[in-house]
This record gives sequence, C-alpha cells and structure tokens, in this order.
Amino acid sequence: MKTPRDAIRLVNSVALRYSEVEGEVKCPDYVAINALNVFCPLAYDVVVNNKDKFTFLGEDVIEPGARMDELKGFHGTWFTEIPKRDRSRVRALISVMFPALAGIMEALDNESA
Repeated sequence: MKTPRDAIRLVNSVALRYSEVEGEVKCPDYVAINALNVFCPLAYDVVVNNKDKFTFLGEDVIEPGARMDELKGFHGTWFTEIPKRDRSRVRALISVMFPALAGIMEALDNESA
C-alpha cells in the first residue's frame, strides 16, 4: 500500500464479505488473500485456481525430489509474470500464507532481482 486510498480499497474488500467467512478462516489470512486480490490479481488467480500447489493437502514437509522440482517449475512460471516492482511483496505474502513455500518463493525472488 502506498496511499491512504490503497488502505481504504483493502479495508473495503475485506469488510464486504468477511462476515460470510468469519469463524471459518483466520482474519490475517483473509486480509492477505484480499490484499493479493486487490493489489495483484494475477497472483490471487493463481492461488485460487491452483490450491493444490499451495496447500499440499496435508503434507507436512515438501520432500526433495520430483515434487520439489514440480513446485519450483510451477511457481517459477507464474512468479515471473508478476511485475518486478511487486515481486518482493507478493513473495512475502505467499510465504506468510503458505510457510512451506517460503524457501521456493525466496529463491524465485532472489533469481528475479
């Protein structure tokens, strides 16, 4: 967020539908996903349409090997489409929302710097 107007846009986005999901999602996660939607719709669409590449459906740790290579390739593809000026912020949000991806996202951000 760079201006007060940006903050208002995010607050309005969260306030609009939070009551529908209250109790089902954690507020910080809801704010973070809405921040992606408001400020980087491309990243939001990737998360929403590829949940399995972010949540790992119960996997505790990403094991090295084929799965790691698959995830690096997938995330590397969409991440390079994010404008360079936004990449570090997108990386930070994704890393907080999906901690298992923090290492992958940091490596991608460092490669694109």
